[in-house]
Amino acid sequence: TEYETEEVMPPGVKQTPEMCRKHLSSILKNQDVVILKSGYTPLSTATINAKGFKYWQIGGVYTVPEHRNKGFGEKVILRQILNILKNGKKPTLIVKTGNYSALKLYKKTGFTQSGDFRISYY
Repeated sequence: TEYETEEVMPPGVKQTPEMCRKHLSSILKNQDVVILKSGYTPLSTATINAKGFKYWQIGGVYTVPEHRNKGFGEKVILRQILNILKNGKKPTLIVKTGNYSALKLYKKTGFTQSGDFRISYY
C-alpha cells in the first residue's frame, strides 16, 4: 500500500486496499518480480516491468521505510540486472528527477542518467 501511494497513484487519486490488491495481482501475473523477505515479511522489491528488443526495464523498486539504507534495494536491483543480462538484454529504468534517494541508489548499482522525460496524467 505504501508503494502504491508513494509511486503509482496519480496526484489526487486516493489509494484503496482493493485497488492495491488488483494492481499487485496484475504485477504478479505479468512481471518478473524479486522480493527480499525476512520470514514472511517483505523488505524490498524490484520488477522487470517492460521487455523490449534490446532493453528490459526495471521498475517497482521499493523498500519498506523502516528497512531503508540497509542495502536491500541494492540487492533486489542487482538481482534483476543479473536476470536481464542472463537473457542477453540491457537493463534500463526510469526515475523521477526529484527522487534523490532513488537516484543515489541507481547510481550505486551502475546506472547513469541519459535523458529526461515527462509523464502526463489524463
